[in-house]
Amino acid sequence: MMVRSQIKQAAKDNLRGRWTKPVVFTLLYGIIVYLIQLILAYIPVIGPIASFVVMVPMAYIFAVSFMRMKREEDVGYVDFLLKIPDNFVASWKVFGRSFNENASICNSSCSNSNIAWYSRS
Repeated sequence: MMVRSQIKQAAKDNLRGRWTKPVVFTLLYGIIVYLIQLILAYIPVIGPIASFVVMVPMAYIFAVSFMRMKREEDVGYVDFLLKIPDNFVASWKVFGRSFNENASICNSSCSNSNIAWYSRS
């Protein structure tokens, strides 16, 4: 198992001379997420739902793009927008799987504890 100093050194080695693309990629992602949420916030009821539906694939592609950058594969600056149609189903599968795992962890730990739950009689 690596200690913190080894992880830090490995991260520095991976980014040495290659800071520009991740920084610009992150800034563009932040600006576009802000703009999408700002625009959709003005649409009652459907806006927040549409924002959530679009943000899950964008976040998935954002994370995958950083993994691809680490492997020195080619990543475009706006891939998180252009690749939404290709990754829409895969991103929601990952979201559903992780949501399900977290819910089952919570259910098992809550049912085994001595917490007195509030109930109406």
